[in-house]
Amino acid sequence: EQFRGAFETSAAGMALHAIDGRYLKVNQTFCDILGYTEHELLRMNWRDISFADDVSKSESLDDESASAARDNYIIEKRYVCKDGKIVWARVFSAHLRNAEGVAHLILGQIYDITELKQAEETLLENEKQLRRQVLELTDREERLESQAVDLVALAKDLATARDELGVLNAQKDKFFSIIAHDLRNPFNQVLGFSSLLSRGAANLDANQVAEYSDAVHGAAQQVFRLLEDLLEWSRLQMGQMEFNPQPIDLRDMIDKNMKLFDPVAKTKGVRISQKKRQSLAVFADDHMVDTVIRNLIDNAIKFTPENGNITVSVRRSGKSAVVEVADTGAGMPEDVVDRLFRLGEATSTMGTGGETGTGLGLHLCKDLVERQGGQMDV
Repeated sequence: EQFRGAFETSAAGMALHAIDGRYLKVNQTFCDILGYTEHELLRMNWRDISFADDVSKSESLDDESASAARDNYIIEKRYVCKDGKIVWARVFSAHLRNAEGVAHLILGQIYDITELKQAEETLLENEKQLRRQVLELTDREERLESQAVDLVALAKDLATARDELGVLNAQKDKFFSIIAHDLRNPFNQVLGFSSLLSRGAANLDANQVAEYSDAVHGAAQQVFRLLEDLLEWSRLQMGQMEFNPQPIDLRDMIDKNMKLFDPVAKTKGVRISQKKRQSLAVFADDHMVDTVIRNLIDNAIKFTPENGNITVSVRRSGKSAVVEVADTGAGMPEDVVDRLFRLGEATSTMGTGGETGTGLGLHLCKDLVERQGGQMDV
């Protein structure tokens, strides 16, 4: 009677069934949980109201070998209510044994934990959602870091582009300066002296004709040299000058240019010599090296006074070759050396014989040397 009273009044669902699963006794709470009447349940097996996926789990605990090994167990399983709703239950099961110790009945105490399971599922879903959000935030952070790196790179590219634009503007200003001033002055001389010759040739003596003719010739040579430098430099800046390195002998290159400038040097009373006329083969562009040596020798003649000397030498330095052009001219102050290769700054000065220049020749030489991986020092 005490057992029956406890069974009937328990707040938990109570069910007593045989080892084969037939219900023998249920209380009202159990009926309320599942929506069946006691009469209906006593005609059923626990398998009839269990969720299909959970049947095997209960069977493995209720079979004879399992029941012989344990008296009690706790599981969580799902039941299918009369209206088809699924409820979760925590089941405390006890094997009841007869006088011989054989389990012949199973007493189940059932608690409805559907709300708890739903809360757990909600928590799990929230946890999954939080994990997704963390992954999204991490991914967004990585994208932002990548964008930041891209922005830094873009800023560097913009700074480089700005510097290159500054160089291009300086080049443009240099071109305009040359065209507006250095190119116009020699033409004015050509036009002025040729006009005198044209209009007054009959009234001029031979010395005057020779003087005016020399002036016209000198101005024409200056214009020609200037145009040569402008064309070479513009081709180099636009990438139209081909770079074709090949083995060349620097001594032969220097000899050729010394012979080219020897008449000009003798006219000015300047002596050109090559120090230690030794052969030295290098791998370089024939045209570019020839242009550099020609400009440097011409520049040395321009700034060397009468009876002065120009010495060209070549020597090995590690895996490189060093070509030096030295003269006994006036040289340059340190501030001019510092500004020598800055585009847009006037560094061209008058030669010892009154020769004029554009200041472009050394820029051209520096660019040609650096284009071949070398360097130019003053």
